[in-house]
Formats: sequence, C-alpha cells, structure tokens
Amino acid sequence: NPFVFVVWIGIITYAKEKFNSSTDTYIYLSAALIAILTADTTKAILAQQIKKIIQPNYLIKVYKIVGIVLIGFAVRMILHVI
Repeated sequence: NPFVFVVWIGIITYAKEKFNSSTDTYIYLSAALIAILTADTTKAILAQQIKKIIQPNYLIKVYKIVGIVLIGFAVRMILHVI
C-alpha cells in the first residue's frame, strides 16, 4: 500500500522539523511505531469479537449514515469555497 509509505514520510518529516536532536526524533518515531503496532494488534485481537456483533443489516445502516455524513461535509466544503 503506497499510502503507508506516504504516511511514514510525513511522520518522519514532521519529526525532523519539530525536534532538533536526533534522540528526540528517535523517541518520537519509536512512540509512533509503538502506537501503530498497538492499534493494529488490538484490531486483530478484537476482530473475531466484533465479527459476532456486526450483522449485514447493521453494516448497511452504518454505510448509509457514513455516506450521508460525507455528503454533508462535501456540501459544506463546496458552500465554504463559494
């Protein structure tokens, strides 16, 4: 996934601009890596439990709500530009 590469380039660029010492940069990057690893591990562990709860009808409702929200934000952005 090329997006992961872009995200890490952004994180590294931000860290280099924000922190003057290389030690602080390494601490920041380590913390970011640990946070991402923790989030991905948690998603993998909870996937089986969430799978039992989520039903197709529920997903259809969630997709419709998210779609309406995204359309609302798009309309707001268009109106803001105009």
